[in-house]
Amino acid sequence: MLRMRIILLGFIIFFGSNTYSQDMFKTISKKLYKCQLRIKPKEKDLKSSFYEIRMKMDSLNKFNSFEHEDTIYFLESYGIEDGTYYGKIWSKNNEIEYTYYQGNFDFNQEKVFTQYTCKLIEAWNIAAIHNEENINSTMTSPLTIFGSKIILKKSKIKVKCVKFKEFYNLERDR
Repeated sequence: MLRMRIILLGFIIFFGSNTYSQDMFKTISKKLYKCQLRIKPKEKDLKSSFYEIRMKMDSLNKFNSFEHEDTIYFLESYGIEDGTYYGKIWSKNNEIEYTYYQGNFDFNQEKVFTQYTCKLIEAWNIAAIHNEENINSTMTSPLTIFGSKIILKKSKIKVKCVKFKEFYNLERDR
């Protein structure tokens, strides 16, 4: 009888924490969508793209490792030419990089975005991001990138977003 109660309690804790994580990620993702929409209001399809992809990724329980983080960073982009979505979610302890193409995720991606881009997002140095965009975004068709910083304090979620063109400096970003 005691053993049965312990097993039942274990199931409740496991499924309860998984539900909390999924609910938290859904809330974060909705706030992130609203922030991105304020930056680029004509992109109403953001909900059906970045938001939906985050929800699909959450259904794979990819967000569970971020459950106890206080700051989470996102970089998200879409390649118009080939229809591939690019993403990176990270914190001080965890990291997920992925591509999403024709309904399939690839989580074996490395360096979807440059280390320097990630550093600027972590520092939330918007002036440096736009400076880099002006100087080093000379590619023929640079990706538009949404960078986000999510700050979690108790039950409050603060979201900051920035949109910029992909930049690359050959000497620095190899």
